[in-house]
Amino acid sequence: MNKLIASLTFLTMLIIGVGVIYYQDYQADYKLAVSNAEKAVNNIETVINEAQQTAELSIPLLGRSCTPDVIRKLNMMAARESHLRTVSLIKDNVVYCSSLFGVDHRPAMLARFYKGQLALLAGNTVTPNTPLLMYLKTTANGSVGIGIHVPPLISVLNFLSKRRSLYMQAGYTWISVDGKVMSFDPDNHRNFVIIPSNRYHFAVLFSSTDDYSLNDFWRQEKMTFLVILLISLSSGGLTYKYLTQSKSPYDEIKRAIRNQEIIPFYQPVITTESREIYGFEVLARWNHPRTGIISPDVFIPLCEQSGLIIPLTQSLMNRVIQDLSLYLDKLPDGLHIGINISAQHCQYDGFITDCQNFMDALGDKKIRLMVEITEREKIDITPETISFFKKLSAAGILIALDDFGTGYSNFDYLRKLQVNIIKIDKSFVSMINREDPQASVLVNCVIDMAQKMRLVTIAEGVETEFQAEFLSSRKIDFLQGYLFSIPMPFAELVKTWLDKP
Repeated sequence: MNKLIASLTFLTMLIIGVGVIYYQDYQADYKLAVSNAEKAVNNIETVINEAQQTAELSIPLLGRSCTPDVIRKLNMMAARESHLRTVSLIKDNVVYCSSLFGVDHRPAMLARFYKGQLALLAGNTVTPNTPLLMYLKTTANGSVGIGIHVPPLISVLNFLSKRRSLYMQAGYTWISVDGKVMSFDPDNHRNFVIIPSNRYHFAVLFSSTDDYSLNDFWRQEKMTFLVILLISLSSGGLTYKYLTQSKSPYDEIKRAIRNQEIIPFYQPVITTESREIYGFEVLARWNHPRTGIISPDVFIPLCEQSGLIIPLTQSLMNRVIQDLSLYLDKLPDGLHIGINISAQHCQYDGFITDCQNFMDALGDKKIRLMVEITEREKIDITPETISFFKKLSAAGILIALDDFGTGYSNFDYLRKLQVNIIKIDKSFVSMINREDPQASVLVNCVIDMAQKMRLVTIAEGVETEFQAEFLSSRKIDFLQGYLFSIPMPFAELVKTWLDKP
């Protein structure tokens, strides 16, 4: 099964990697074709501009007889612009004078000009095999026809045709890069992308069905494909290694506790009035060797389900002792340290000994240990539970009710469990804001109750100065939250708080 999963991982990575690169290349190829078609339109417009300007200059000659002087002027106009072949004067659908033939009587066949402007022809009587683009300018006195060299336009299409061939279309005909003029039927060219000119009645188009083949991909992305192949092989190998080595989540947590991967982070608790450090809450973070820091919301419930919460707490307390022992001279006397406990701790008498050992190890500074009753599991109020908390209190350990107002916390806890402190849950603190004064009513109720019961109060989740000032005005004793500090490893705690002058 593990080999199958590893193989599927390899194939998935390979297919996704190749697919993404292929799609990106296909899109880039399409965008390049659109960009080149737009460039071709601009180049062709520049050539037609010459014809349009020449036609404007020739309009005064309309209505005049085809004299040698008129013919000379037509020849000069045709010769002035490099892309032009002929200039013709037309009256009543007859070419009566041209730079090529002089006096002329050929039918003009104006109907072939698309929207009375452009006609793309396979050739004329002089050069029947050379394509010709005709531009027509019509006035009340007649029309001026301008013949434009098509080979330069074909060169533009050729130059800008990369993988997709570009075609020029004017009305009922179109021309390919090899110079063939063919009839154009829109119904037969539905799969073509058409980039029209905004100035003249022509367009440049290319086929949208030209496949970006695997051969094209291989030629262009040979090295990229090899890199993707290596990454996919590595992913499959690592997946197999992980699957063959990994155990149950509980075994992983056991291993993490044994290897001291679950480490304490510290979040300061400050006095409301002076904003000085009163203590800090110890929070567990799993520094996983592969995935990095893991939130306690992920592994703490597993610890409680598996009975590993006791050894985890012992490991954290030992690590806190190691951390603080190095900085005993910088710690203020009476520093409060909060440790979270759950229902399982209440059934383990050895926890009281753990707490006493903790305080003895840091006894030079008269550290005050505070256990915070969390709300993840309900604590049954039994004679044994009441006795447990009495022993904690007798040992000088403060008892705090964490996340007060949520979960299972109730008046029985306050009345029977020797609670000294309540920590107002951040969900209540977040209600405090300038825009909605009424939202703080619940907070006021909790504060009033705590003060009437003569309990110490700590507000959690303080994030704004307005919240801090409001809580200060209500005589809250201590504050905790991101406004003052995020939970941090001990090294950062030292730099941020303990090394402060």
